[in-house]
Amino acid sequence: MEVLGKSHTLEILYILGISSPQRFTRIQNDLELQPKALTARLQELVKFGLLTRKSYDEIPPRVDYEVSQKGRALGKMFDEIHAWYNKYGDLGSTGRKTGDGDRISSPLAFK
Repeated sequence: MEVLGKSHTLEILYILGISSPQRFTRIQNDLELQPKALTARLQELVKFGLLTRKSYDEIPPRVDYEVSQKGRALGKMFDEIHAWYNKYGDLGSTGRKTGDGDRISSPLAFK
């Protein structure tokens, strides 16, 4: 699937894979992405069935994103990439921060 190779796709799946569901703002803050770029990628991931989007009839509006069953099936791939990462190193990556301020030491790990 071409969508997996697009920028920020794996990071979004990772963030939602370790803590789901999450709201748009939390994902945006965790990944430090521009709203337009994140919106486009989330819409694409929902379209391909890798994420689910649930909106609530609330004020202010609330939308949650979660990894779908189809998206969770990618977990083995994430585990393999994580194993590769542990064996060969981070290639200079400094990691990204989570909403809790922690650094993500591995770019990919689905738990």
